[in-house]
Amino acid sequence: MNRKERRLALRTALVSRADDMIVVEEFGEQLQRPKTKDLVQAISRWGSQPEQKTLLILSERSENVYLSARNIENVKLIQADQLNVFDLLHADKIVVSAQAIDKIQEVYSA
Repeated sequence: MNRKERRLALRTALVSRADDMIVVEEFGEQLQRPKTKDLVQAISRWGSQPEQKTLLILSERSENVYLSARNIENVKLIQADQLNVFDLLHADKIVVSAQAIDKIQEVYSA
């Protein structure tokens, strides 16, 4: 698959999932230490239930967010420049930071 087709597939997948997308402010700095409980509470506040598959998209990897998210069964954490169609379509809810949207537009724009 060439680069143009891949970008088109990602843009189409993102647009099709716009109703399930939750845009939040960058939250990596708010986690003072890696606490799974704090991240679960934040995801619940944003509107995703614990039994739903949730995709967290961040602009860059935060160690505290990574350590907090790795123990949650239905949460997958990826960076904005590592998007793939499977993860976008497989998740029930997509939580994306505002900075990650800027990064997605920068990386995957035509």
